[in-house]
Amino acid sequence: MAHGLPDWYRGVDIAYQALSELITRPTYGGAIGSSGSKTVYANNTVTLINISGQGMIYGIYVRVSHTATQRDSGVRLELDSNLLFDESFADLNTYGISYPRGYPLTLSKYDDTNFDYCVLIPYGLTFESLINLRYREEHGRTPDVYYSVVYALI
Repeated sequence: MAHGLPDWYRGVDIAYQALSELITRPTYGGAIGSSGSKTVYANNTVTLINISGQGMIYGIYVRVSHTATQRDSGVRLELDSNLLFDESFADLNTYGISYPRGYPLTLSKYDDTNFDYCVLIPYGLTFESLINLRYREEHGRTPDVYYSVVYALI
């Protein structure tokens, strides 16, 4: 007597290795790192890094240290020509956006006495054609902005 579902109803059966390979995500290459610093002139927006291709972000940080206040300045990220965020350090601090994986931009350091600021962009964001990371200076100062990006391309 037959029991269970009919044979034609069977889905992917990994236990029986019905498929030679099952891909559940794009296959990314090895991690690529890029870091450096740029001088951002007063009241200007500068591209820190511009990456063309298709892939995934493993992590990004942007920091500014000991330059005088930069609280209203901030980081801007575009993926595939879509603006994801353009947030100031002060807004991230005011609204407590400092929980990793709670938002694609996390404030990790806000010290308006010693003028240390740092934001993180956690892993997992994917892109189809472009990453454009920028820094926007709002205080009439000329800070050195440090950044590090780890990503993979397909």
